[in-house]
Amino acid sequence: MIENEEKENLQVQAKEESQIQSDDTKVISYGEYEEYMCLKKQANNVKPKETTRDLSINERITKELAEVEERER
Repeated sequence: MIENEEKENLQVQAKEESQIQSDDTKVISYGEYEEYMCLKKQANNVKPKETTRDLSINERITKELAEVEERER
C-alpha cells in the first residue's frame, strides 16, 4: 500500500516537472527566428561606450575632444 502511494507521488511529481519544462520553450515561426538572429547579431556588434576600467582625467579629456571633433565634421 505504501509503495503504491510513493509510486503515485513520484508519477505526480514527474508530471508536474514535465509541465514546467514544456512551459520553458516556445515554438516560433521561421520569420520570428530570422528576426531574432538579426537582433542577436546586432547586439553582439554594438560597441560599449565606456571602457571597463576607469579613465584617467587626461584620457577623459582626450576622448571628449575626439567626440566633439567628430560631431563637428
